[in-house]
Amino acid sequence: MAVVNGVSAQDPPPKITSLLEEFQNIQSTRAETYTLLHEGFRDFLKSKDEAPFVKSMADATQVFKKCSQEVIRIEKVLRETPNAGELADLLRSVQEGERSKLKATMALQSLRRVYEVEKFSWQQLEPPPSVLGADPHTHQHAHGAPGVSDVTSGISFINLENGSVDINRVDGGEGGEPSRWDYDGAVGEATHMLDSAINRINEVLEEIRYARVDFEEGDAEGS
Repeated sequence: MAVVNGVSAQDPPPKITSLLEEFQNIQSTRAETYTLLHEGFRDFLKSKDEAPFVKSMADATQVFKKCSQEVIRIEKVLRETPNAGELADLLRSVQEGERSKLKATMALQSLRRVYEVEKFSWQQLEPPPSVLGADPHTHQHAHGAPGVSDVTSGISFINLENGSVDINRVDGGEGGEPSRWDYDGAVGEATHMLDSAINRINEVLEEIRYARVDFEEGDAEGS
């Protein structure tokens, strides 16, 4: 009897509904991790103690990495399961959205961190911009700030691979730091990226929920 990846050739294919339940559990883990990450960030804003928040970011990154590995595993199984190729494509879309969501979230938090420790000279001259509200989803452009469509390089000083901010590498200017305009533009662009990722993820998850109902009904009829 041939055995591949621990499954014999005579074993039935895994139930799609079971795989989707695993995927739902992974999404729950992601949501819980984001809650902890945001709580750690709020604690940092109150205490200005970066060490605990840096650790929470590192811990969250490891959890998200493990979640991604598990989804990739499920996607692979679905691609090898009859009539499940479209589901595998949906899981891939969620993965891409989650990657963009994490990059944008860390970028926004890093921008806020830099602002909170007063890294920019113009902070001494202006009141806190409205773009720095505690909830990035409530973002409004500050007076004189560009809209996302007006920004060409405002986010260039953010490394979206890890959310870090390099204030010495902004828009090619000689001042060594972004202007208020650049900063607000970067926040706006990252917020747009985050909102787009969340909307896309929710749309795809809705499609997966409908698909799961169809497969559950098929399992019930076949039992």
